[in-house]
Amino acid sequence: MNSSIRSITIRNSSYSVDDFQKLSDHEKVVIMREWFLDNYEDPAENTPYDGKEGGYLFINGGPCDPQDELSVFDEFVDSELIESLADELSGDGQEWTNIVRPGDHEF
Repeated sequence: MNSSIRSITIRNSSYSVDDFQKLSDHEKVVIMREWFLDNYEDPAENTPYDGKEGGYLFINGGPCDPQDELSVFDEFVDSELIESLADELSGDGQEWTNIVRPGDHEF
């Protein structure tokens, strides 16, 4: 596991590796899902769609792979939990894109 990450902040709560080790697997998955859904969304929400080409124009990044994005938790949880949640989030071919917040792009 990568030892460079010591804590992660999710919805204004900071979690250390030790904090995560004290949680049940269910609680870990709930927190990882919250983090993912706070940072990624269905492209249907805010991503332009090109009907002629038949796909989304991922202007803000993407498509994002849940397995790759959830790797931020590699130090915190077993890879099986990450893989399970990533499979759930990717179900039925679901695509994801970055959520863009005011101030993310300054021109």
